[in-house]
Amino acid sequence: MEKKVTMKEFTGTQKLMIQMIVMVAIAVLIEIFFFNFRSIQSAFYQESDYKQYEATITGVHPAEGLNDTYYMDEDIAEITIHNIGHEVKNVQVDVENVNAIELPYARTGGCDIIVESEDEYLTGQNTTGNFFVTHSNPNSQYVWFMSKGKVDSITIRLSMDAGYMFCIHDLKLNANRPVIFSLPRFVIIFICVLFLYAMRKKSCLWREDCIDWKGWKKAVIAALILGFSLTGFYFAKENETIAIMDNYFPYQELARSLENGQTSLMELPDETLLSLDNPYDLVERVEVGLDYRTQDYKFDYVLYDGKYYVYFGIVPCLVFYYPLYHFTKLNMPNMIPVFFCCVMFCIGTFMLLRELIRRYYPKTPFAMLLLMQLAMMFGCQIPFFMTQGENYILPIIMSMMLTMWGLFFWISSLKTEPKKIVWSRLLMGSVCMALVAGCRPTTVIYSFLAIPIFLPYCKVSDTGYTKKNRFWSILILLIPYAVVAAGLMYYNAIRFGSPFEFGTKYTLTLLNLNAMEFALDRSLAGLYESFLRLPSPSYCFPYIREANIAPDNFRHGMMFREMLIGGLIPCNLFLLGIIGLYPLRKKNIKKELFLFCNMILVSVILLVIFSTSYTGCVIYRYLAELSSPLFLVAFIAIMAMQERFAGKEYYNLFCKIFVVSVVMTIMFGCCAPFIPEVKFPLELGNTELYYKIFYGFNFW
Repeated sequence: MEKKVTMKEFTGTQKLMIQMIVMVAIAVLIEIFFFNFRSIQSAFYQESDYKQYEATITGVHPAEGLNDTYYMDEDIAEITIHNIGHEVKNVQVDVENVNAIELPYARTGGCDIIVESEDEYLTGQNTTGNFFVTHSNPNSQYVWFMSKGKVDSITIRLSMDAGYMFCIHDLKLNANRPVIFSLPRFVIIFICVLFLYAMRKKSCLWREDCIDWKGWKKAVIAALILGFSLTGFYFAKENETIAIMDNYFPYQELARSLENGQTSLMELPDETLLSLDNPYDLVERVEVGLDYRTQDYKFDYVLYDGKYYVYFGIVPCLVFYYPLYHFTKLNMPNMIPVFFCCVMFCIGTFMLLRELIRRYYPKTPFAMLLLMQLAMMFGCQIPFFMTQGENYILPIIMSMMLTMWGLFFWISSLKTEPKKIVWSRLLMGSVCMALVAGCRPTTVIYSFLAIPIFLPYCKVSDTGYTKKNRFWSILILLIPYAVVAAGLMYYNAIRFGSPFEFGTKYTLTLLNLNAMEFALDRSLAGLYESFLRLPSPSYCFPYIREANIAPDNFRHGMMFREMLIGGLIPCNLFLLGIIGLYPLRKKNIKKELFLFCNMILVSVILLVIFSTSYTGCVIYRYLAELSSPLFLVAFIAIMAMQERFAGKEYYNLFCKIFVVSVVMTIMFGCCAPFIPEVKFPLELGNTELYYKIFYGFNFW
């Protein structure tokens, strides 16, 4: 008898190769039989060309000397196929926009079509939705619709600007769609299969902890962050709207001013603006004919004492823009510092998460660290920031990055045996946390987290940590704050005559920030929008839309709301794990860690109340500076749950719920950069790439 070969007889490398081959095979089968199911469905259709029937084309005139090529007489042309006399399941419309001009402000390279059909059961017309067809993308050319019985006529309505020329390459009824194998989609499927396999119950990722730092673990984390960063860089590089439609450059202008020895901008305000009784009132500016859209004045800049200023924190300018301008007289593109801070944020969050695990929950599985890292990268809007890099985003992501690194250096500075504080790390942490004030002054509130971090060391009375050590530690902790505070106060004083005035209330924006006062209803609305606003899902790519925001009849006073996708909790369901913080506080969470979490929660709520009440704004990007510390609280609670539930019968259910919640966060993070309401939409910046993705997922 032949001996059966079992998996146990293979070496580790051989097992890995077999597993990889199986996963590749599964991905191939999914690509062919799921994403190409229409090819299988249409394989036995009896296809026919539109020229076999009586067809008319209106709204066009033929191009001389070119077959099947027409000029648009109007914005809409209609191709009507008459007297078909049989069932029709699909139509292939391969139309090329011959003389399309690539414009970053509109979809280019194709045309919009709508298909209308009339069959023996419908007295009216059966109309499909709008499809954007391109000759270079076969996925976009097949329109499936639901007719019943014999079809009498089909009308294909093409939308294109008058004067454009288009060529009909193919127009078929009941077309046999070929199998269209998409390599990028296959790679995504393979990554998903690999992820599911890695997250299975018996995976080594769940057996291995985070303390034993083996080489393969380093490789996994490095590959994760590198792949994430390169993907974000690719989509940013391919989106032309970022370079063309970005018209707001406060940091670049501030760098030029600093080079010329002044803090006010080089450009002076218009006399009409200065003559207004209240130039901060939008209505007054409109009444005298000043329109920011025609650049009559510098919108979203500070106007004070007859000069323009920048209200953004100066630290990003001093770190990135000013050095480059000083030495080369070149203006730095916004994408470079934004992308750099995004990558450093990802690395900093990993360092901080692992340090928390090492110190408080050393038995946490490596799989949970990976999931937490993924949630931080996708849930804190990093894909959105990478692909929407602009001046508005830079101070936010830089403050987030500095906060993560500052907390890491602070926590890693604490040594337990013997009890001491590593002063170099303490100093680095304080430098990072102090510089936050020069990016986003409000988020300096996270510096108070030093209290729960260092409080246990202030109470130590043994000889391992003396009063002298405590004195020097406190001094090192505070020195960076004193230096940064002195610099910022001097900067404010020479601009606005007060060391405590950052200039925000003098901003020329939609709202008169001078008139903003505390309003409870605005604060409550801000808390709801920030944490509880439900997202607006869609069944087609990108699967989410801007959150539906109905008028608030109850709230008094004005509130400005920019694009919102949804509140933090509905978009990141694992945040509900924060509830477990309190039942577990006695056995599984140390006192200083419990105080750390509560201070974060209080700080986040205060930030929302301050922002919405005194600025009247609820903006999607603002949620990022709330999410990163809030995620830390959720992860601490989840790690405490993991410690409590380990070995229990419901432990596997807990792990599955956590995995699913993180996967949903990843999906939200991936879809956010593609929604139509973003400032730099890929649909306009690279129409071909966008619709390859669009039809790659909307394959039905």
